[in-house]
Amino acid sequence: MDELFLGIPVLYWIIGVVALVAIIAIIVIICCAVNIKKKKARAAEESISAQPAPVTYEEPSKPEPVVETAPVQEEEEVVEEKPVKAEPAKPAEKKPATAKSATAKSTATNTTATKSSTAKPAAKPSAKSEPAKPATKTYHISKRKDNNMWQIKAAGGEALAVPCDISNKEQCKAVVEKAVEAFCTIDILVNNAGVVDSGIEAVEKVTDQTIDTLIDINTKGTLYMTREAAKVLIAKKSGSIVNVSSVAGYTGGGGVAYVASKAAVIGMTKNIAMRC
Repeated sequence: MDELFLGIPVLYWIIGVVALVAIIAIIVIICCAVNIKKKKARAAEESISAQPAPVTYEEPSKPEPVVETAPVQEEEEVVEEKPVKAEPAKPAEKKPATAKSATAKSTATNTTATKSSTAKPAAKPSAKSEPAKPATKTYHISKRKDNNMWQIKAAGGEALAVPCDISNKEQCKAVVEKAVEAFCTIDILVNNAGVVDSGIEAVEKVTDQTIDTLIDINTKGTLYMTREAAKVLIAKKSGSIVNVSSVAGYTGGGGVAYVASKAAVIGMTKNIAMRC
């Protein structure tokens, strides 16, 4: 009996220590899971905010024609007054004032008013004003010394910066033509331009503008540039094309329009790799 009673407290101590260790381990695991979740959320926010801004270039606007109109000169009638001979005053007779002078004044006033009212109207400008042109997009080339173009030039190489809206297929074609004109050929194309939806909008909240912007730049822009560069690379039978997509195209994390645009880039890249 003494051994049994002595053994019971020891068993209780063992059970208590094991339970305490288990509780501490559970708390540590929960804290680690929370920290990992916070780090993933912070990394996702940093990757979204680190997207490069579109390169812009400001196109000069044409000054509007200035039409000068000559001031209208009113014709004034000059009334010459004839000298009147003074007659000797007759103190005995006082004649009432006649209405001739008043009539003459009123006639002169009426004549002047008639002349001014019949003055020639202002000359209309002969030059036709041009219709207002729609607002054009502006682009600015970065002058920072850490820009790739300036780094290439500082290392003794040659570089050419061409502003381009890659959602416009004509501008994409012009970029490739200028590159071939400057360097005679193309060896590699890197499709790195892209945008994200700032609100990470769900499918029921995404707007038409967000869909059009992301698909036009991320998907169509990549396809336009690849199509024009591929004509040169296939003709010379050498070269490389690098398309920068996103892990969102695989996992589906992010805004629905952004995910769709990047998943399309992944599928496009696989198709081109099989055919070329």
